[in-house]
Amino acid sequence: MSRLYEFNVDVFGVPSDRTGSVTLAVQEEISDTAEVETEKKEDQTYDMFFSGDTLLCGGEGDEEAHARVKAAVQKIVPGAKVVSRWRCLEDLPWDNVYGEEAT
Repeated sequence: MSRLYEFNVDVFGVPSDRTGSVTLAVQEEISDTAEVETEKKEDQTYDMFFSGDTLLCGGEGDEEAHARVKAAVQKIVPGAKVVSRWRCLEDLPWDNVYGEEAT
């Protein structure tokens, strides 16, 4: 069974010559349509911010997906700080309902 998730993955302290490799690793591990924004730091490294939607399959949960993407990133940038946030988009409650009830 697969479940649809919205995700954000933040990677901190990426050397400029490794940003492309980190982008490919995150896209291969989580979603090839992940959007990325980068921010150059004073120490000439980059913080990278990925976001998008993905399906987690085979019973994989968000903790396992985080561990998988963290391992992929840290193969490229050992010791990189990786933070992720996940929201399951299935079975969400409705916040507000407007209009007339059907009869």
